Amino acid sequence: MSHVARSAVGFSLIELVVVLALVTVLGFGAASALGPTRGRVMLWLATTQVMRDLSAARMRAIAENQDHRLVFSAASSEYVLERIDGSSADPVGEPIALPLGVSVQSCSARDGALHFRPRGNAASFGTITLASGGDTAKVIVNITGHARSG
Repeated sequence: MSHVARSAVGFSLIELVVVLALVTVLGFGAASALGPTRGRVMLWLATTQVMRDLSAARMRAIAENQDHRLVFSAASSEYVLERIDGSSADPVGEPIALPLGVSVQSCSARDGALHFRPRGNAASFGTITLASGGDTAKVIVNITGHARSG
């Protein structure tokens, strides 16, 4: 009669190796299945971020009684918040990065900038198109200064 060495928890080494191999195979399968979804999730996060930052720029314009704008450049993965003082525009903070793999495809607003006045309305308005892989998403700002995804 042969004796099989058992670990303290009652599993043999072969059983542990088989379980680890199965977990590894299942993990790789799950990761590859989520690959295409990752780009869409990042695009959704970017859309939400841009809408939040547009709303914040609008609120800053109202609170500070001074024009503010977000400037978007095509093929860029970041954008800039600026305070407008007369004819000059000064950046407020560092450029804002989009989530990994997302870039600005286009911005239809004049000079690529969505500009908010102290009353909260938009001095320039339009559509920002974001891209990740082959997918795109749009953020639309109307003349009243409100943003929505579309």
